[in-house]
Amino acid sequence: PMNRAICAFVSAQLLGLPGRYPVPRALVVIDELQAAKGLPVEELLTNGREKGVSTWLATQHLSGLSASLKSRDAADSVLGGVRAQVFLIT
Repeated sequence: PMNRAICAFVSAQLLGLPGRYPVPRALVVIDELQAAKGLPVEELLTNGREKGVSTWLATQHLSGLSASLKSRDAADSVLGGVRAQVFLIT
């Protein structure tokens, strides 16, 4: 709960920055994305880029992403909002 509150506060502050900022000025790293229930991940990806927010997401399993975001459409939206995807196949 405390991590979620901190993330929500920081996200709101970053998304509330004035104007457009073409060069990244903030980096948000979210590890274990499948456990990030309730975080504004979609909003950071869709609106954060124009505010200069670069967001890195990491997850162990893509299947867990759908469960944590409560729908396959939300997971597809998050994955569609990233510029690059890196996969480690072992």
